[in-house]
Amino acid sequence: MSKPVRKGFSKALFDQNDGPARQAVRGLAKTFGLDEIVENPARYDIDLLGQVNGETVKFIEVEVKYGWKGGAFPFSTIHLPERKEKFCKKDMDVVFCILSKDLKQAAIFDKQTVLKSEKVEVPNRYIRSGEMFFDIPINEVSFVDISDEN
Repeated sequence: MSKPVRKGFSKALFDQNDGPARQAVRGLAKTFGLDEIVENPARYDIDLLGQVNGETVKFIEVEVKYGWKGGAFPFSTIHLPERKEKFCKKDMDVVFCILSKDLKQAAIFDKQTVLKSEKVEVPNRYIRSGEMFFDIPINEVSFVDISDEN
């Protein structure tokens, strides 16, 4: 079996997006029914931990969607990289939070939605062919305006 095709880690993209995206999602604690959202101390694991009474009850993975500049989501599906599947296999409540480029909207869905979604190959600016994504219908996704939540 051939090795999966995946976009390599880009420190420049990470540095540009990670901090601001995590901060935007931390403002969604009430949306998730949480007291607070904190950084995960495990560096290479899920991004954020949702807590109630100091106990972690939700795990939140964050990503910025550059093709979504703001306003209504412009596509019929959301593409979540297949490499994120490892988070769906954990025995925990996992949600994914995809943010618009301007960090004012969020698309939110859980691991069950991911696992029942079809995988499709999606050519993109980083990998021209072979990279697989979960193809998540937007009718299975909740959309939140972050600017109203903070």
